[in-house]
Amino acid sequence: MHALPPASGKVRARWRRALALAALLAAGCAGSLVDQDTPLGESCAAPLLRCPTGCCAATAVAAGGSSACALAGGAVRCWGANDLGQLGASGGDSSLPVQAAGLTSGVSQVVVGGSHACALVSGEVWCWGANGQGQLGAAASTGSRAPAVVAALSGVAELAAGAAFTCARTSSSVLCWGQDDAGQLGDGGGASRSAPTTIAGVTSPRALAAGGRHACALGAEGLVCWGADESGQAGNGKFAANAVPGVAVQANQSPSFVGLGSDHGCVGFGSGALSCFGLDSSSQLGDRSTQSRNQPSRILSASALGVSAGRAHTCARLSGGGLRCWGTNDSGQLGLGDTAPRDAPADLALDSVEALSLGSDHSCALVATGGVRCWGKNDRGQLGAGSGVQQSSAPLAVSGR
Repeated sequence: MHALPPASGKVRARWRRALALAALLAAGCAGSLVDQDTPLGESCAAPLLRCPTGCCAATAVAAGGSSACALAGGAVRCWGANDLGQLGASGGDSSLPVQAAGLTSGVSQVVVGGSHACALVSGEVWCWGANGQGQLGAAASTGSRAPAVVAALSGVAELAAGAAFTCARTSSSVLCWGQDDAGQLGDGGGASRSAPTTIAGVTSPRALAAGGRHACALGAEGLVCWGADESGQAGNGKFAANAVPGVAVQANQSPSFVGLGSDHGCVGFGSGALSCFGLDSSSQLGDRSTQSRNQPSRILSASALGVSAGRAHTCARLSGGGLRCWGTNDSGQLGLGDTAPRDAPADLALDSVEALSLGSDHSCALVATGGVRCWGKNDRGQLGAGSGVQQSSAPLAVSGR
């Protein structure tokens, strides 16, 4: 009888993750999941979050829909809406961070879509939440409260999640899966599918973003976008769906980062300039108008290091560690202490910001101390502060409980 060869490190890691996931889900409620990773009853003092080793500084934050997640100690902790399993845990909505089942170490990125989320672990992709359009990369249309690996996909360097689709970037290509009613999968097929589909027309990709029903990548061609474009959100000079990718910004203009919202987007340049495009019904483009634009329009001339966009608001991260936000503000999602909309960038009283991510009507930022601050709508607990308020126009600290 021949002995079986020893399992590889990656296979052993999958076994450990599966066993941990099963144990966590057997607990049967979100409250018990909260207490799995630190001694019972222990809380972490601000700005730290709970993690498998005790209390850890957050290293990343991601918001989408009505939920958000952070990385702390290599583990994924999520809060907000959980009706479709978007927290990666059993139970209902949670205004406090809970542990995503099984994802307790080795996670390098987490992204949140409309009602699903995905994590990057050693080049593999793990997804959970809604799956009605195949956005989890699983053939069954039913969703999952437990993170599951996307089969036949490895060597991934970056993820992006749209409303009901997901994209991944490797060193040589971009692949997308899920909803395709507006060309989100970039191949002209039009049918939703769970199998990752390679996006043609993007070579040597180096950055990736997904919006409501459109996506963009930075590659050798420049900024390339595809999908919905009825409001100009593909940025290529048209107001029509783009079932196949088209160039929005040429490479010689040095586009360096991109962020997409429900129906708009922004692109940043090496000079620190920022331009936005797409739907502008709520001044989410920040150009003091409500005129939608099918080509990038200059918003900031310098200092922008990053950008994120929500349903109808936008925020830019600045070189000095500050933030500027604009657009709709009915839930305080601009973080300016009021609910008045802004048609041009306005400064927040928040500094030392290292990362930024916007959900539909809430916003979250990672600050230099390792803490996470969120503001805006809170009807599903998406601010993570353990507070029962329906909204906050000032940044609140995500709880360490």
